[in-house]
Amino acid sequence: MANFHENSLNQLLDEAFVTTSLTNVNALIDGLPQNSLNPEQQARLSSINVDNKRFAERVLTVMQGSGAVILPNFFSDANLSNDLGVFEQLETLENRLQVALGRVSDLKRIAGHEAYATANGVYNIYKMAALGGIPQAEEDYEFMKERYEGQGGKEEDPSEEGL
Repeated sequence: MANFHENSLNQLLDEAFVTTSLTNVNALIDGLPQNSLNPEQQARLSSINVDNKRFAERVLTVMQGSGAVILPNFFSDANLSNDLGVFEQLETLENRLQVALGRVSDLKRIAGHEAYATANGVYNIYKMAALGGIPQAEEDYEFMKERYEGQGGKEEDPSEEGL
C-alpha cells in the first residue's frame, strides 16, 4: 500500500558521506582564524558592498604606486591586499556554504514534515481503532497521545472518556 502523502526523501544519507562531510566542516572551522565578533562589534563594523570593494581595490592600486612616497609608513599596501584577498576567499566560501546550508535546511524541513505527517496519520488511525475497541490499539494509543495532552483546543469528546 502506498503512503497517503508524498514521501519525497525516503532515504538515509550514506554514513560515509555524513562522516566525510562533518570532517570537512570541522576542518573548515579549524582552518579559519578564530576571530569572532560580539553583538556590539557586529553593529559597529561596516561591511563592504560592490562599490566599496571596487574603491578599496583602486586605493590598493594607488598605494602600490605612489603610496610609498605620499603615505605614512603605518599604511601597508600588503595589509590591504591581504584583507581584500581574504575577503574574496571568504566570500566564495560563504556563497557555497549558503547554497549547502539552504539545501540542508530544505531537506531537513521536508524530512521533518514527512515524519510528523506520517506520525499524525498513524496516531489518528490508532485513536479510531482504540475507540472501536480493537485489541492492543488502546494501549498503543495511550502511549502515543501524550504529544497532544495539555495543548488546549477543543474539549475531549465524552465518548472518548477512558482512552
